[in-house]
Amino acid sequence: MEPALKRKRPAKEKILAAAEKLFQEVGYAKTTTRMIAEVSGANEITIFRNFENKAGILKSLALSKIELIEPFKEVLFCASHHDIKKDLTAVGIIYYQAFRANIGLILSLLNENNDDYKTSFIQIPSAAISMLQTYFEQMEASQKIIINPKMNAHFLATTFLCNLLGYLIMHHAFGRIILQEDVHELLALNVEKFMHGCMEEVSESPIGEKDA
Repeated sequence: MEPALKRKRPAKEKILAAAEKLFQEVGYAKTTTRMIAEVSGANEITIFRNFENKAGILKSLALSKIELIEPFKEVLFCASHHDIKKDLTAVGIIYYQAFRANIGLILSLLNENNDDYKTSFIQIPSAAISMLQTYFEQMEASQKIIINPKMNAHFLATTFLCNLLGYLIMHHAFGRIILQEDVHELLALNVEKFMHGCMEEVSESPIGEKDA
């Protein structure tokens, strides 16, 4: 039996991978379509046919990264435990996995001064915040949690993801030099700390208590 043929990587995929590499290494502003062509092995005509220009490549790259937070929907709305600690810990694990897989791109966003570059990727945290906001609103409406009256669901969603990102960047930069806990311990601690300051769980009354 002949060995299975390796799938040939489409030119569009190669171009996006090359662009992502260059955006991280030299920055979006300094990257040219000629450089992308050289790294990807495609010619500029192919780039223009698929993306029109560098801005088109950037837009497509950002859209491809939206998939990173798609699992949020499954955790928060489809397979939700309706247990906020378990749900937020699961979200944290997804966030961590996406962070690890795209650390170079995330760090380039922190260093990049180009507004077009930042604006293209802002849809990812915006979508994540929107999903979390809806989740918190639903949890409060179903009387699973009580949100601190000084806060709201949007603030909770933004704060949770910002805290999580801070932890992950610290872990990436310094590891055990500063942080003694492993990542999963950090995620659990982050959820507990977050809940302590922002909300409280509503305990279900024992059977018969309401009739007492």
